[in-house]
Amino acid sequence: MTSLLGWEQEIPASAGIEMQNRRINDVAPLLICCFKIFLELQLGSMKEYFVYILTYTYHNVLYIGFTNNIRRRVYEHKRKLVYGFTSKYNCTKLVWFEQFSDVNLAIAREKQLKTWERSWKNNLIEKLNPEWNDLAANWFLKGNM
Repeated sequence: MTSLLGWEQEIPASAGIEMQNRRINDVAPLLICCFKIFLELQLGSMKEYFVYILTYTYHNVLYIGFTNNIRRRVYEHKRKLVYGFTSKYNCTKLVWFEQFSDVNLAIAREKQLKTWERSWKNNLIEKLNPEWNDLAANWFLKGNM
């Protein structure tokens, strides 16, 4: 008998249904895993993760964060819905972000950026946003939500 994966597997007729069920149960997790990988490759990754930098009007303070929903998280920062560093120092201006499909890479990037010198962070921001514009300035206008 040939399995779905192309493996040759002989199951003697005397083994009966019990042996066949055991083989199916052994292979089922592998099939499910392969199917999930196939779907991800075909449909793209369903997960998104972001590392971002916020500042305030005079750019004296930078906040580096991580989220799986950049629009929601920036909204929370702008409305000061969560008390913490950004609400205390008025960091509501999104000046830089990167998108990841792997959560571990995103977390590693956040940790890396937090160890960087300030001048390196400034250079990173200025490569993509030389004017330090608020990249989320129009996200929450009526009609854009």
